[in-house]
Amino acid sequence: MIQSLTVEQVNNMMVFVSKNIVDKQEELNEADRLIGDGDHGNSMALGFNTVQSVLNEKSPETVADVFKKIGNAFISSVGGCAGIIFGTFFRGGSKAIGGQPELNSENFAVFLDAALAAIIKRGGAQAGEKTMIDTLQPAVKVAYQMRSFPLQTSLQRVVEAAFHGMESTKLMLAQTGRSKTYGKKTLGHLDPGSITTYLMFKYMAEYVFGLDKNSF
Repeated sequence: MIQSLTVEQVNNMMVFVSKNIVDKQEELNEADRLIGDGDHGNSMALGFNTVQSVLNEKSPETVADVFKKIGNAFISSVGGCAGIIFGTFFRGGSKAIGGQPELNSENFAVFLDAALAAIIKRGGAQAGEKTMIDTLQPAVKVAYQMRSFPLQTSLQRVVEAAFHGMESTKLMLAQTGRSKTYGKKTLGHLDPGSITTYLMFKYMAEYVFGLDKNSF
């Protein structure tokens, strides 16, 4: 059972996450075509390709450095709302965990809580408005409930909560951004930002489970 990750492992995990989300580019574009401009996958591919380049350049010294680099990569490379929001997610979370030498369940919960607060402050959206917040908020709640457990266990529960949060966006009307103009047509469709948020957690968990030889 994986209790925590070193800085190097967090760096490698986020490279793994980035590669896998880039592979979902067309699926994310298709989800966005149903309720938006159809370019969410392109934005995520651009951002996460930049993340891979940045994380492969020089090994960071702390966990916060990894997430700060990711946030900066999004803000510098991705235009529009997506770059700002996902950049804010990682930068906001990184500020809360300081110079931590490892990622464990406790500081992961702190990271997610701060990331959520930063997004709400920056974008003004709230839960129930069909955004990534609807995936992130239940994930934060579960992360705090699991903060005394091994990171591997915590991530598994976070993924489950994030999945249900993502699925809940099908029943919501979009109330922010471009999607808001689609009105009732947004019912029955997943929010693309929520999909990406769920995928981030899913691939984090896959990486951590891949480190645990006893899980196979």
